[in-house]
Amino acid sequence: MAYNRMDGAAGITQAPIEPGHDFTYDFTIGADEQGTFWWHAHDGAQRADGLYGGFVVHEPSRQDVGQVLDAEHLLLLGDWYHRSAEDALHYSMHPGAFGLESVPDSVLVNGFGSYACADAVPARPVDCIDSKHIASSLNLDVSKRNVLRIVNVGVYAGVSMSLVGSLLTPLRVDAGRPISAAASKSVGVLHPGERMDLLVQHQQDEADQLRSLIVALDDTRLKPNSRHESAVYETFDIQNVEPAHNQASSLPAQADHTIVLYTLTQKLAHLDNEPRGFINHSTWARPSLPLVDLPRSQWEKTLFVSQIKYNSASPLCVDIVLNNLDEDWHPFHLHGHDFWVLSTYSSNLNWGSYNPYEDATPPGGQYVLASAVKKDTFDVPRRGYAVHGW
Repeated sequence: MAYNRMDGAAGITQAPIEPGHDFTYDFTIGADEQGTFWWHAHDGAQRADGLYGGFVVHEPSRQDVGQVLDAEHLLLLGDWYHRSAEDALHYSMHPGAFGLESVPDSVLVNGFGSYACADAVPARPVDCIDSKHIASSLNLDVSKRNVLRIVNVGVYAGVSMSLVGSLLTPLRVDAGRPISAAASKSVGVLHPGERMDLLVQHQQDEADQLRSLIVALDDTRLKPNSRHESAVYETFDIQNVEPAHNQASSLPAQADHTIVLYTLTQKLAHLDNEPRGFINHSTWARPSLPLVDLPRSQWEKTLFVSQIKYNSASPLCVDIVLNNLDEDWHPFHLHGHDFWVLSTYSSNLNWGSYNPYEDATPPGGQYVLASAVKKDTFDVPRRGYAVHGW
């Protein structure tokens, strides 16, 4: 949805909305823009404290005779801190934390969750009332074609999910892009900001419409201290899906422009040894005015911005090679644009980086355009890279 003035990114496209004030977002969507979306705060740690919501854009209705109507269920899944997100951020930014991020305490589904009080750590006591564990459940009408629209609204951890007594078939990712996938008992890992639509196939007695929902955090990023074990299923890897059809057929074999970016978290003395994210040696500093209100010549004073001359009469194809030098995966998205994921790679031996201006061949092999999936959010592997084409 390429409406910069309606993007809502504080300090970039507009000033933050002041307390007690309101702002109406008004934009027009394209004919091909449908699917599962969400809105969220872009200022401070407000999103982590719950300032978000989901919304669905449906394609124009069809009058197919005998078509079985979908029963849609929008599920907002995400990690949750038992303290304010500002407190969690302050802890991780302190030099004594050695750059380690605050680990979430639990999981919420549409704002609700459960927690075993015995799992609370002495360093962070919580007001907690023990009750019998109640699994999250869905009341599904088995006479209909049930579709789950899943959004990871968390800030740190990826999620996998399963529905007891059912198989799940991924249908689409992000903004309604169809994919080819097999049915599985569990699907994941869905990283923060990513979405997926799942078709539910019932296996148990169809008279039982109440299905227990199991949500698991990605344990490659954290080690849960809970003594309560969840069921373990073979999981369909949503990160390695292929498109239902060739979505990148319009892309040329060679992009008109290629931008090479390197991202790294660093702790520098002149920044008080607080961990900061850098892209090509530039880190974020809030400008006095939103970026779109500053002269183009001043943009580089606050952040790295690539400038590409563009003529609407002659569309350009741009590749972004995003190298992640960190020890952890990072989700990225490009405001106002979808992109094709052309290639990904992660190394266990070295940095795993790729610079097409210096390297003869990509470490992850040549791009296969026919396998490229169109997305708007993607998790870039640790010690590796992802190539996005748009």
